[in-house]
Amino acid sequence: MKKNIVLSAFILLLLAIGADVYLLFNAKIPFSNILYRNATGAPEILLNGVALFYKGEVEKKDTDLVQFQLSDTGDPLFKDRGIPEGKPKTPPFIYLKGENQKVYLYKYPKPPFSLGH
Repeated sequence: MKKNIVLSAFILLLLAIGADVYLLFNAKIPFSNILYRNATGAPEILLNGVALFYKGEVEKKDTDLVQFQLSDTGDPLFKDRGIPEGKPKTPPFIYLKGENQKVYLYKYPKPPFSLGH
């Protein structure tokens, strides 16, 4: 009986990891990233209808950031100072200022690599 429970838990864990990898390689937000974002208290950010991939908290000075766009919910989003307007269309890293001097780092979801697309 105990062996069946352990085997079932192991198979369930493999399925969860497989689903996460599938979502990651298809430029979707994996469940592990959603859990990580919720555990740290960061908000979900949508930009042009796409949920952004949460990368964690960073330390940035206000002088290092420039507002470039509003999220779909109206939150001001920032990019690094020095990135030209419109190139690239979406900056590689997107920042959201939180409470108590917290700055959250996000990026557009994309596959870790592509095979000639």
